[in-house]
This record gives sequence, C-alpha cells and structure tokens, in this order.
Amino acid sequence: MLEKVDPAGVHAAMRRLAEVKNARDVVSRTRVWMSGGWLRQTARNTPQLIRCIDVARLANRFAGRPAVVHAAGPSLDKQLPLLARHRDRVLVVAIGQTLRVLRAAGIEPDFVHVLEAQDVAHQLVSAGRTDDIDLIVSPNVHPSLFEVPVRRCFAAYPVTNRFAGWVREQLGGWTPMAAGTSVAISAVYLAALFGARPVLVIGQDLAFTGGRTYASGSLYEGVGVREDGAGRVVLSNVRAKAARFGIPSDDDVVEEARRVEGWSGEKVLTTASYATFI
Repeated sequence: MLEKVDPAGVHAAMRRLAEVKNARDVVSRTRVWMSGGWLRQTARNTPQLIRCIDVARLANRFAGRPAVVHAAGPSLDKQLPLLARHRDRVLVVAIGQTLRVLRAAGIEPDFVHVLEAQDVAHQLVSAGRTDDIDLIVSPNVHPSLFEVPVRRCFAAYPVTNRFAGWVREQLGGWTPMAAGTSVAISAVYLAALFGARPVLVIGQDLAFTGGRTYASGSLYEGVGVREDGAGRVVLSNVRAKAARFGIPSDDDVVEEARRVEGWSGEKVLTTASYATFI
C-alpha cells in the first residue's frame, strides 16, 4: 500500500535500511574477529591498568564547561585558528593522532585519548615531550602506550569489555563507559562523562576533501585518495602509514566507495568502512 502512495520514498527507505544493516554487520564482524586479541591484550595490560586512575573519578568534574573533541580529518585545518583564539574557554580533548597538529597551532590539549590495539605510541612521541600529557587509555591498548612517560594515566573501562570490567570491580567498582566504534566517538563519550556541555566535534569528516584524507601536519597526511571509476576508492601512499604500525601493506589500497550526505546537503565521497562510523 505505501509503495503505491510513495514508491520513491519507500525505495529510499529500503535502501537506507539495507545500508544500516550492512554497517551493523561490519561492526559485528569486526568485534567477533578482533575480540580474542583484545581480550589477550587486556589481560596483558592488567598490571599497568591497576596503576592507572579510573577515569570515572573525573565524572562531572567539568560540569557545564564547553568541550571540543578533535579528530584528524581535513576540515580540522580551518577550525584551529578559531580554537586557538578561544582556547582558555573550552576543555580540549584530543585523539592521539591530532596531538602534533594541535601543538603546531599552539594548542595544548587537556586530555589525549587513545584506544587502538595497534602500536600508536608514535602518535605521542612524534609530537615532542610527553611527560606533560594526561593520557586516557582503553584496557586493550597496545602495551607500548604504557612505556610512554606521561603526567597522569587514566583508564576508561567500556561496557563492551566485560573482562576489563571484572578487573576493575576487583579494585573497588566498575563504572561502565559508553563505547564508540572509533577513538573520536569514544572521546565524545568521555567529554560527556566529564559533564561538559556542549560537546563540539571538529575534524570528524568521515569523508574526503580535495583528494585528502587527513589534516595538514598530521602523521598520516601523505595518504591520498581518488575514485577509480568502478565504484571504488583508491587510497594511495598507504605503505608509509602502515610502516609506522609495523604492518606490511601495498602502496595503493582499494575500498568500496560510498556517497553520503555532507554538511552542505550535497553528496560527498567516503568509504564503506567510514560509513559504518556515520
């Protein structure tokens, strides 16, 4: 009946449902595929986690203060001058790969968040001194993160990591954190835990601008992007980025292309994997 009234609307809704289901399937498959490694890494990190401060102790510590969360998309470039002018008025929560960019703009973050299970210690040490950083880690981060000298280490215990929650309960109670699918989304949850209002997000493009994938001056800005005309996106210069993680890679990596609605209302280019975060 509905299809007779509005066939185009029904078909658009069905396409959207299919896209949402595909995104959920990708996330679920990733969690199943990676869960064993995450569990082992959490167990390996337990002695270091015990020495970290539970980030739940910061709940509502910054109530009512605006927060800005920084991702590393190309649009970060145009936001930094404005942020630098108003730095003292906001709580700055950065992800690891934006630390170098922020410091180059004269902005020192209040917190730096890392949750990757891969070795991303280079994101911190490449930005200069680290002993003045308040670092927030997830339980399954790569052990190398605990070797980086920082001012204070906080641990966030996500609701999805029940083993880490059990460890935390043995230490006096577990405050489960909402868990995001990316480090930037997780940083938004942290800002909300802190009581920050409103929480602003910059650099979270999840799309590509002018053949660029990352902000200027970021560690991975050399990774380029183009369409190949066959419904695919070609990421170029990937080998240099992968080498930082100790992972072999081809120089060009092909992903399935997607067109999603941008802030302008027009369709913009992204990948199937980025679309799952959206």
